[in-house]
Amino acid sequence: MALTNDGKVYAWGYNSDGQLGIGTADNDSHSTPVQVKGVGGSGNLTDVTAIAGGEKHSLAIIDGTVWAWGGNGDRQLGDGSTFQTVVPVKVMTLSEGGGNEGGGSNLLIIAVVAVAAAAAIGAAVWFFVLRKP
Repeated sequence: MALTNDGKVYAWGYNSDGQLGIGTADNDSHSTPVQVKGVGGSGNLTDVTAIAGGEKHSLAIIDGTVWAWGGNGDRQLGDGSTFQTVVPVKVMTLSEGGGNEGGGSNLLIIAVVAVAAAAAIGAAVWFFVLRKP
C-alpha cells in the first residue's frame, strides 16, 4: 500500500480476501496500484493520515478513526464480526465494544504493540505502519 501526500491510499498485489479495498475479492494479483474505495464503497478513501497492512487485511486512519478491510477470519478487522469486507469498515473502539474495558483506545494501538512485541522476540511479522508527513 501507499499513502499519498494528499491523503489518498493505493494498493496492489494479491487480493484473495479483499485486502486491496477495491470493492472485490477477486483472487487476482494486481501489478499496478489501484485507489482504495471509500467507506461503504462510495467514492475513494481520502483524508487518510496513516496506513497499516497485515497479510490479508489493511487499515487506515481518518480523523483519528481506524478503518479496516480484507480478511477477517480471526477478527482482525475489529468490527465485531468474522466476515471479510472488500471496502473500509469502522474499527470499534474499546468503549464501543471492541474490548472488555472502556476507555476509547483504538484497537490499532493494540495491534502496533503486539507487532512490536513479536518483532522483539524475532517472530515473523507481516505488518507495517506509515504516517503521512
